[in-house]
Amino acid sequence: MVVGADLLIETLEKLEKGEIIPEKQDDTKATYAPMMDKELGHINWNKNARDVFNLIRGVTPWPSAYFYYDDIMIKVWRCEVIEGGKYDEPGKIIEVNKDGVKIACREGIIVLKEIQKQGSKRMDIATFLNGNNFEVGKLLK
Repeated sequence: MVVGADLLIETLEKLEKGEIIPEKQDDTKATYAPMMDKELGHINWNKNARDVFNLIRGVTPWPSAYFYYDDIMIKVWRCEVIEGGKYDEPGKIIEVNKDGVKIACREGIIVLKEIQKQGSKRMDIATFLNGNNFEVGKLLK
């Protein structure tokens, strides 16, 4: 934020002095990003934990990251990543407690911190676990 603000001031000053010569973009090198759709947010646990974490951050708030537990969609709003190591089969719940739900990825672990069950409101994991269950050993889709 600070670096960006300093750069903006510097750039505006140089523009005012005529020290910056604008260049037209080469349209032959321009590309369009594809439209984002809901399927983009479906979590693939076969990726490493850092990639899953980045997907979750990248699609929040829309289209949102999600997985299925017993055919019920669960949106992930906030999580943490534990990098490195192979812990279990990707998508398997390996630990459940009020501090987070740990899910194995191809490499590393995602720790769920804030989720939303289909038809419910968004809540931190401790609140969610007061009225809902996650079974250790269960494989997520």
